[in-house]
Parts: sequence; C-alpha cells; structure tokens
Amino acid sequence: MRKLYPVVIEEYIESERGWGQRPDGYSIHLTMEDYKAYQNERHTAERLHNPSGETPECYVRACGSPITKDVEARIYRKLKKLKEEGKNGMRVWSKSDFETNGEKQAREILEEERKMVAQQRKTPAEVHRERITKQALAKLTEEEKRVLGLKPL
Repeated sequence: MRKLYPVVIEEYIESERGWGQRPDGYSIHLTMEDYKAYQNERHTAERLHNPSGETPECYVRACGSPITKDVEARIYRKLKKLKEEGKNGMRVWSKSDFETNGEKQAREILEEERKMVAQQRKTPAEVHRERITKQALAKLTEEEKRVLGLKPL
C-alpha cells in the first residue's frame, strides 16, 4: 500500500456580475500555516489590484473552510519543492489533480456506470450488478464455467 501524506486543501468559487457563481478550483498546502500565509498573499494582492475596496465585476474567494486530506507522494513532493522555492501552496482546477489512485478508480467506475445507465435505460442498481457479475465471471477458470454450465462471454 502506498504511503499517504496529510495536506490542507481549500476550495474556491468565482463570482461574476451578471453570470453568477461557478467553481474555480482548489489550493493545496503543506500545513495550515502555509494556507494562512497563502490567503494573506492573496488578500494583499487583491488590495493592491483593487485599492478602492469596491466589489469588482469578477472575483474569486475561498468557499467554506479548509480541510485536511491525504494525498499521494507525488503531490506531497511537489508541495515540498514549491515550499523550498518560497511558495506556500499551489492552485489546481480539478479534484483529479490530488485524488489518490483508489479515489480516481472509484470516480471512473461511477462515471462509467452513469453512462451505461443513460445508454441502456437501466437502473443504477442493474448496471452495477451487471458490472460486478462480469468481474466475478472473468475470474472463473474455463473448467469452472463449464461445470456451472455458463456460456462463454
């Protein structure tokens, strides 16, 4: 099993006058202190960009509270390298950028099942049962299939 490392993740939302709100990615940090420093840097840059303090036409803000999540070594190493360069985190625009392999596999299976439901007009339970049955049958030997009287797939 791969070793996982805890990091701090914050979700962002973009607001644009006349268009509403939409997701705008995530920031990932080694520690809560790095997260706070990153937020201070963002706010300082915003004040320099918008000294009047009026609400701009379009802006990005943190959505909710930061969470701690385990990530794989590749993400952790990247954050450590950025920290050595004096950066307090990084922005990503998709959850797949920090998901573990197991989470990616689960998401891909769910997406595949949703497509099958839409294409075949079957219930999610029927599609899931078919997938599990196919996986189980694929593990059987030819002799076991013959004994059970199963047709070849």
